[in-house]
Amino acid sequence: MRERSGIETEVETNVEGLRLEPHVESALFRIAQEAVSNAVRHSGTRRLRVSLEQRGDELVLTVRDWGKGLPEGGLVGGRAAGVGLESMRDRARLLGARFDIRSRAGEGTEVTVALPLRKAEPCQ
Repeated sequence: MRERSGIETEVETNVEGLRLEPHVESALFRIAQEAVSNAVRHSGTRRLRVSLEQRGDELVLTVRDWGKGLPEGGLVGGRAAGVGLESMRDRARLLGARFDIRSRAGEGTEVTVALPLRKAEPCQ
């Protein structure tokens, strides 16, 4: 990714070998893809971190950038505005996952999806 976008990208995981139902894998991938795409297009960041970790009884996907953050008014009532952000929120909701966006002007944005592992039963 660094060659294409100039953004230093870190990928972290502690769930090697975990296989989820295809619809769960697909939804998590699409959420990560949209969050990364938003960071590349809008944040002006030089650094990006994507992590997928098991934390207790949850599978947590986090996409963090150190860019300019969401514009003033980008969070309405604690919720991010925009079609891409709404689609991420909808995908998370359909999985039964929590969806959160934290952003501060000049400090970047963090998108987090926390999926209870009981809803992410591994494939047989």
